[in-house]
Amino acid sequence: MDQNPPRNYDDDVDDDMQDDSNYIYFKDRSDWKDVTPVEQDDGPFSAVKISYSPKFKDAYDYLRAVMLKGEKSPRVLELTAQTIEFNAANYTAWQYRRDTLDALGIPQKISNQELKPDFDTEVTFSTELIEDNPKNYQVWHHRKVLVSWAAGYDEVTKKHSIGDPKDVDFLGKRELQLTAALLRKDAKNYHAWQHRQWVVSVFGGYNDELEYTTGLINSDVRNNSAWNHRFFVVRYLYKSCPNLISAEVDFTTVQIRKAISNESPWSYLRGLLELQGTLGEDPALLDQFREFIKNDSPSIPLRAFVLDIYEKKIEEGSLDLDMLKDGLEICSALSSRLDSIRAGYWNLKKKTFELKLASVSQ
Repeated sequence: MDQNPPRNYDDDVDDDMQDDSNYIYFKDRSDWKDVTPVEQDDGPFSAVKISYSPKFKDAYDYLRAVMLKGEKSPRVLELTAQTIEFNAANYTAWQYRRDTLDALGIPQKISNQELKPDFDTEVTFSTELIEDNPKNYQVWHHRKVLVSWAAGYDEVTKKHSIGDPKDVDFLGKRELQLTAALLRKDAKNYHAWQHRQWVVSVFGGYNDELEYTTGLINSDVRNNSAWNHRFFVVRYLYKSCPNLISAEVDFTTVQIRKAISNESPWSYLRGLLELQGTLGEDPALLDQFREFIKNDSPSIPLRAFVLDIYEKKIEEGSLDLDMLKDGLEICSALSSRLDSIRAGYWNLKKKTFELKLASVSQ
């Protein structure tokens, strides 16, 4: 018998009321008596009428009212903070808050590693919202706008106008610390990674990011987000660092040995060699991977990587008999034993090797 009886939604009490009995509705606040709330108009034939909580309805009715009036005042910041707390994904509330901040002259470019108090309060507000809603696009977008204001960043030119390197360092480090804190809780938070990449592209610090991702990968070699971020960094640095790709290949092969069936380092390695235009040009590396296969490693990405090298060599005109036979065997193993769910794909590749092998044998 079910120990938990069905929930009677008609008996629900507003959760917000239970959480804070001291909450005062905007309709009961003396400083809002001059505003007539505007209710949401869903039209006469709304498909699904949403049952908003009384608090939610009250706050958003007043938000609609001030937007119709075009009011941008300190009390509007209080109102938007409340509506955002009720629904942090509401783009309109966030945008009107930014318009109000701008109208009040609160955004200011950083100076002497400081923001003026009311702007710093807004930054703190955004930090709290991000911590409570770490995977919400709107909270991260708001943070980006705040940082852009503080840096005098131009989205068109992709440049900031900060003159003091200490201010650059202050803003950049603060944002990196924020993302690092969020990534410690969830190492694959896409929004945190996206913000981190934007911060690095604006304020610099690419070299430090190699060390950062090394720590994450050493902790979890399967952290595909860290691998992706590392490639973002390497793609920027490699032209100015002649030995970087070689060092990264060595680093990656060490990580591959930790979990040979983990696809992330194989994809990263492929990206490195394609970035340099040297995929398949290192015989020692290829021999190392062939040895893994001979030792009966069950790794699918290992074999897929070797096949990529073979196919590139075929495109370049190579018809080495041993290579073609090996490619044929790899395709057969993948389609029949190791990755039968994608047998059709591997059999298609297999035909390439069969045809080339037939042309060599004639």
